[in-house]
Amino acid sequence: MRLENLGTIIAAIPLLLCLSGCASPGLHVQSEPGGADVYFKSSEGTLTKIGTTPLNVDANKLPPSRNAFQITLSKDGYLSENFVIPAAKLPQDTQISVSLRENSKKTEDRLDHVASNVASIQQQIRNRDLDRAEQTLQLMVVQYPDVATFHELLGNVFYLKKDLTQALDSYKRAANLNPKNIETRNMIQRLSQYQSGGDL
Repeated sequence: MRLENLGTIIAAIPLLLCLSGCASPGLHVQSEPGGADVYFKSSEGTLTKIGTTPLNVDANKLPPSRNAFQITLSKDGYLSENFVIPAAKLPQDTQISVSLRENSKKTEDRLDHVASNVASIQQQIRNRDLDRAEQTLQLMVVQYPDVATFHELLGNVFYLKKDLTQALDSYKRAANLNPKNIETRNMIQRLSQYQSGGDL
């Protein structure tokens, strides 16, 4: 073997090792929160859903695109995010990582809905329409399980209906969501003492 050929062979070894050992290139998309739908829009305008985050797709499995392609991330309650990537990037690994921003319009709508229901339920309680208030609140705690006020109001309704066990359960749920509410903590203490044989 001639010496000048030996140098060419040695130089080719790392390339061969990389070709056999390197993972195939692709598109890697992560979002916070996860579970966002990922869409591929080609330069021709074809939109294709390719999965949900976290997503790892082999470059060869992506729809073809001549010049550039757009990646769109979409999740309910969050603003969509778009990324334009040159098609020439696809032979390499392409990483996308994004923190999705909440859709403020949906947040405002949610707050309006919660506020109007709280006002309506408080009116029902003042009118001693406790069955109706309980019915409304049962729906609200399913729809908004993270809103402490609904659990507090449900505790109040059960207390007024003298269902102290369920009242205590509701107050405890409210306290887990909002531990700083002193009135709720006081009601938990009073009902716990009563269940232990004390006076209300």
